[in-house]
Amino acid sequence: MASINMKLVGLPVFTDEGDKVGKINKVELDDNGQVKVYCVRQENFGGFFKRKLIIHPSAVISIDKEKMVVKGTEIKLKEPKVLIKEALASN
Repeated sequence: MASINMKLVGLPVFTDEGDKVGKINKVELDDNGQVKVYCVRQENFGGFFKRKLIIHPSAVISIDKEKMVVKGTEIKLKEPKVLIKEALASN
């Protein structure tokens, strides 16, 4: 189980449209050792602003040693309050 985390942590994540989402920060496994969710850290502005994203395995299109590609519409914000605060701040 630990080897899954070791191989995937730090792997860049892109949407199916080619946009960079961030990097895999952690892989959460269920009791059977199957991937429950991929935790991705999104960095903006030179790494100063970070958001935690959750990607369910069903959203993954492909994974190789270079990157993970996901359906862009399937990315979930781990902390919804952050998104609300950003929306309020931009208005």
